Amino acid sequence: MTRADGPGSRGAHDGHTRGADRAGRAGLGGPASPVTDAVPTRRDRPRALPHDWWRRDLAVALLALLLCGVETEAVRSLGVLERGGTVVAAYGFAGGLALLCVWRRRFPLSVAACVFLLFLVVNLTEPDVLNLLGNKAVLALVLFSTAAWAWPRRRARTVLAALVAGLLLLGAVLTVRGAVASGLWSQPTLHLLPPGLALLIDNLLLNALWCGLPVLAGTIAWQLVQERMLVEEQAALIDAQAEERRADAVADERLWIARDLHEVASRDVAAVGVSAAALRRNLTSPPPEVAQGLRDMEAMSREAMRALRLVVGSLRQDDGGGLPPGLDSLPGLVEELGRRGLRLRYSQVECCPGMTGRVPAAVGLSLYRVAQEALSSVLASSTADEASLVLRVLHQGTGHAAEVEVVERGRRRETASGDRRGLLGVSERVAAHGGTAEVGPRLAGGYGVRVRLPFRPVEEPG
Repeated sequence: MTRADGPGSRGAHDGHTRGADRAGRAGLGGPASPVTDAVPTRRDRPRALPHDWWRRDLAVALLALLLCGVETEAVRSLGVLERGGTVVAAYGFAGGLALLCVWRRRFPLSVAACVFLLFLVVNLTEPDVLNLLGNKAVLALVLFSTAAWAWPRRRARTVLAALVAGLLLLGAVLTVRGAVASGLWSQPTLHLLPPGLALLIDNLLLNALWCGLPVLAGTIAWQLVQERMLVEEQAALIDAQAEERRADAVADERLWIARDLHEVASRDVAAVGVSAAALRRNLTSPPPEVAQGLRDMEAMSREAMRALRLVVGSLRQDDGGGLPPGLDSLPGLVEELGRRGLRLRYSQVECCPGMTGRVPAAVGLSLYRVAQEALSSVLASSTADEASLVLRVLHQGTGHAAEVEVVERGRRRETASGDRRGLLGVSERVAAHGGTAEVGPRLAGGYGVRVRLPFRPVEEPG
């Protein structure tokens, strides 16, 4: 076997293949994920009413009615509202505004239109009522609610513009009517503007401020809610993507476990078939039942190989063939990663000489994959340019165990496109062998991966 076909070259190719497979799963050249595609964008969305909205709005309406009633009685006591019809109109106007306040968030556009009609009717019948401060405050509340809750926004902007323009026009008509009735409109000009025109401009500016500020405040409230909704959607998307990536990592690791199982099991089954065939041919005159048993063993071995290829072969990827890597492939992995810019300190500890060679192939393959994932994670998402890899083959009180430990003292890169999602599949291999794993930040700094797998030593060859 040449060096190009050796375990070290095989392990490096496996790392490249696994990285490409994960890139495809993450959407970097492969089919896009429905969760990844659902990127929230800035757009106007209707606001959801609180579940007890009607209780709050009813309380606001009753408070508005109380304030308007108190102000009406106070103004009436000053002798401003002298006629009985004006007092009735004042209370009726306040009651109508309070009733509309109950629905100001549920039907903001309809409430705005009704408020305008109510102001129009009162302006034509009892214009003095419009000068009450409480009624203007309720009007400001309705304008704010329309700007903050109306949907769709294009229609809301149209209604608000028409409402403000209509209210300014009503105020101008009311001002001109009052100036004409009091004779102010016909008084001579003493300064730059005639008294009637000066009063009209002053009232227009005041009404524009009275209507514009609530609309501006409501628009800002709408924008803040939209920003909050966008942040919440992005947070939910991030959580969904993280969950999807965790599931992909586990599924990816299970696929590779199945692939590794195929390589280890097929080699052992093939060895059984070859041994049976060699034994049958070397026996000079075996009993018929022994010869038939050996032939059955050969046939079952071939059938088992075909079954493995059918069931697990579809999960394999074209990796150029060769033997599966193991613990003896770790130096080749260290050399390959060193060429990619990661300085590695590799050490090996054995409880007794030669014990590494007695680690079963399945355990050695799993530990190699763990080391490969951990070191690839250092290259992909850490600022560290060096790391340590330690292989330990230990004798425990009840048996033997082999472990690999990778430690690096870098920090996560801010621009890293990858994460430690490959390490999420470590638990699959650990659970398959009944081992233990420690993955996470170290108290002394950096990040560490330590996996220990128990094993029963295989017989030494020869």
